Amino acid sequence: MEKNYKIYVRKNDVTSRPTFEMNPRMPEADPMEEPNRTPKNPKADPASRDLDTVVDTLLLSQYVPASVVVNQDLDILQFRGSTGLFLEPLPGKASLNLLKMARPSLLFELRNTVHKAHKSGEPIRKTGLEIKVKSKTHQVAIEAVPLKTATEERLFLIIFEEVTTPALQESGKTGVRVRRIKQLEEELATLREDLHSIIEEQEANNEELQSANEEIISSNEELQSINEELETSKEEIESANEELQTINQELQQRNDQLTEAYAFAEDIFSTIREATLVLNSDLRVMSANQAFYTIFRVRPEATEGRLLYELGNRQWDIPQLRNMLDAVVQEDAQFQGFEVAHNFPEIGEKVMYLNARKVVRQHSQEAILVAIEDITEHRQVQRMLSEQEAWFHTIVDSAPTLIWVAGPDARYKYLNTAWTAYAGHPPKEERLHGWTADIHSDDREAYLAIYRKSFEERLPFSFEYRLRRNDGEYRWMQEKASPLFKPDGTFNGYLGTCTDVHLQKTLTQELDLRVQERTREVQKTAESLQAVLNSSPASIAYFKAIPESNDITDFTLVVCNQNFATLNNQPVSQMQGRQASQLFPNQWSAGMFDRFKQVVETGEPVYEEQQNSIPDTDRWWGSSIIKYDGGLVVTRLNVSGPGEG
Repeated sequence: MEKNYKIYVRKNDVTSRPTFEMNPRMPEADPMEEPNRTPKNPKADPASRDLDTVVDTLLLSQYVPASVVVNQDLDILQFRGSTGLFLEPLPGKASLNLLKMARPSLLFELRNTVHKAHKSGEPIRKTGLEIKVKSKTHQVAIEAVPLKTATEERLFLIIFEEVTTPALQESGKTGVRVRRIKQLEEELATLREDLHSIIEEQEANNEELQSANEEIISSNEELQSINEELETSKEEIESANEELQTINQELQQRNDQLTEAYAFAEDIFSTIREATLVLNSDLRVMSANQAFYTIFRVRPEATEGRLLYELGNRQWDIPQLRNMLDAVVQEDAQFQGFEVAHNFPEIGEKVMYLNARKVVRQHSQEAILVAIEDITEHRQVQRMLSEQEAWFHTIVDSAPTLIWVAGPDARYKYLNTAWTAYAGHPPKEERLHGWTADIHSDDREAYLAIYRKSFEERLPFSFEYRLRRNDGEYRWMQEKASPLFKPDGTFNGYLGTCTDVHLQKTLTQELDLRVQERTREVQKTAESLQAVLNSSPASIAYFKAIPESNDITDFTLVVCNQNFATLNNQPVSQMQGRQASQLFPNQWSAGMFDRFKQVVETGEPVYEEQQNSIPDTDRWWGSSIIKYDGGLVVTRLNVSGPGEG
């Protein structure tokens, strides 16, 4: 249904029309019935009807509790009993809404009670309410009762009751006050819960009202558009007559187009590369395209009008083909890809796919279209590929290296003979990833990680791992794999080879162990040499020359003993590896560099004694500089007398 059109249904809500019984003493109406309703017994005596009316009026006014019937919007539909104590019309515009006529102290509880009755579907009673009328306080109870009616509208009966509380004695006021406080606290807690639920529903109602307002606005727009559409419908009907007149012309054009389409189909039929036959229901050749005559080297006069099975040397007389064509004629079936192989006298062997189905030609004439696809070259290529694959398997199986081929799904689809002989498992078990169990547990996770990553990135990879041989021995293997791609660039898997490098790996590990042992020995020797140097009373250091452009620019401290470090007030670890110009900046600029450079260039050692003046002490120091291995050995010793040192 279009959105511009709506269907309206009149609502059957007769009981929702408000009725009033403001004057219960009127003899002509029964207060318990709806207004304008005909009495049940119109032939009864008038005096008897007056007596019934008086009795009903007395009962309603004095003994029936004050009550009203409201709808779900709290609009009053009917009054019962005397409601003057509880309801009072407001000045201004008249309104029958219960919340606008009720006493102010009853508004909240009335809304809450009706809401609970509407939600639960059961009567809800609320007591302990107070109202003040002319400075007098009244205790009130209210009850909301859901009414079941024939209409869809929800109605509620609101009953008002004035509760008379007995007078309290003076001695019991304290207990009553405590009970009253407790009652008020319970009511306050209940009110809080009710208020929270009412607020939530109020928010939902606001949203519904907003959407309803939008729908009303759209309805007005739709009504306006309907009027416009009704105005245009007349014009459309008038134009329909004109369209009917043009339909005949279009039908004539369609016939011409169909004629052209049939001619176009005939042109396509004669120009397609596949050999095609058109047979009638008797399986006689009605026509054939030029490709059929060219491929099978036959003439039209020897083909058209003859049965399919009589063509040539009866090469088409195949029982299964007969059954399939009969099914096409009788059951409107069709078949595709029926393979036929035959050796023709002049053109040699042909392998063909036959496809057939029923078609309707011009003038509603049924025919069978048979398309013949020549797949001879395709079959020859398949045989050649099979031969090449067998040749490849023969070469790979004769290779001593372990070779595997995996598909795009990362599963092995081929393992050569060397692999199965090495593993000792059936090829099927190996292809289903059974080979991973033969990898050493220490290498398996790392190998699988690089294997999966390489398949995702489609890059070559190389990895060394230990693979268990059929005798249970783990041997080191070096695996190299490269991705395979089809001629069109489509990923087609991986080709991998595994080479036994167990001997090289073992020798490398043994060499590494020996290097580590030799390194430990050298380190131990260095520690022993350091201990010997530290035991000497002289300060000893070895400096290595730093050449640059065939000239010496500085010296690096390679090793020194503890006395040398103590003499310079620095730890050994901080001095080794640093340049002499950084360690002794003052002495370096005072001629130390020239003496060092002279010894290295001439090879002649230098020895000198110097006296350092220290308060209360005079010391003589003997310094020796000797060239060694492209560097210098510098020693310094205290040569003062026994009492001076």
